[in-house]
Amino acid sequence: MASKRSVTAQELIEKQSGPHSSIDCIVESSGQTNLNLDCDTPLPNNEPDIEVNPADPLHMVASSNDFDTCCDEFYTTFDGGKTWTTGNMSHRGNNKIGSDPVSTFDVRTGNVLHSSLSFSFSHNFSQACDGDLVVSVSTDGGIRWDKPMIVDDGIGCDLSKLQLFDDKEWMVTDNDPDSEFFGRTYLTWSKFESRLGEYQSSAIWEAHSDDGGRTWSEPHEISGSNPVICAFQESGPAGECDENQFSVPTVAPDGTLFVAFQNEQNEALWEPGERFEDQYLVVRSDDGGETWSDPIFVVGLEDGSLDYPINVDGRQTLSGYQVRVNSAGNVVADPNTGRLYLVFSDNRNGTHDSTDPVTNTDVFIMTSTDGTCGAHLLGSRS
Repeated sequence: MASKRSVTAQELIEKQSGPHSSIDCIVESSGQTNLNLDCDTPLPNNEPDIEVNPADPLHMVASSNDFDTCCDEFYTTFDGGKTWTTGNMSHRGNNKIGSDPVSTFDVRTGNVLHSSLSFSFSHNFSQACDGDLVVSVSTDGGIRWDKPMIVDDGIGCDLSKLQLFDDKEWMVTDNDPDSEFFGRTYLTWSKFESRLGEYQSSAIWEAHSDDGGRTWSEPHEISGSNPVICAFQESGPAGECDENQFSVPTVAPDGTLFVAFQNEQNEALWEPGERFEDQYLVVRSDDGGETWSDPIFVVGLEDGSLDYPINVDGRQTLSGYQVRVNSAGNVVADPNTGRLYLVFSDNRNGTHDSTDPVTNTDVFIMTSTDGTCGAHLLGSRS
């Protein structure tokens, strides 16, 4: 049987790190396979992420959006999941809300880094405002979390003259002791720009830290340009690959950094009567994130305007459902060979390019064709 015990007031005083994180409860199991780790009901949590310490596979940190509090929930175990400590993190004040949680272990410093969005709503909840990107650091393995620091400062509200709103971040740490950039943590995200409520662009940006998340490099745009595969342009210079989402960084054994992301600007992929089918692009950096290659094409997706049913909110969904869905995937480099693996889902095996689409959304994997993480990824299987 699983049991949950609330932390006493004295334990809370001893364990919490100021007003920025706190312990909710400790969940203990006596051999039960499935554990409910949440203590703050009734509202659900979602968008979970779980990370394993490369130096200790029994040590894991999970996180999620927490709708019972302002920000994110953490779940930390040091014994392979038998016992979990759970609580709140990333608190920046009563008017701030967190979202899109993701964590990483830095083996060199021993720190755990947690990143999330941090934004507020206007007084009548009609507009999202001040969409910052923040990182919290834990020096005790994921129990106490320091005050979140701003890596990129968002500005404006949804209908402002100018809004810059950060979204869908991901991060990875180079934990290879033989790498030139051992201990460097990379953080990538989409920066949405709109003017008076009209979408302009969403380039991919990057920043990195060499001191366990305490300080960060100046953020810079990395999604680059390619006039052949980024021909459609909502605004801005021609050929810029700046309408993107769902970036994921990964590090090869030699320290080469790759970032895969979805882009909607390849008009050659759009079937007649359809718009905004995505493609996966990849950029690479050979100098620790300082400079970047132009993006290369990996694969086109069947996820456009006529490829999925639409729910009552006007969002893409699955047949028979109302929950929103997207084709976002993940990329990872083999820690031994450096070969890249990209996974994603789309509706190519369902009824697509139709006013009445039916979903059969399989998951596909693609791998690079050389052991040195060359420019091209070929081959797929569901």
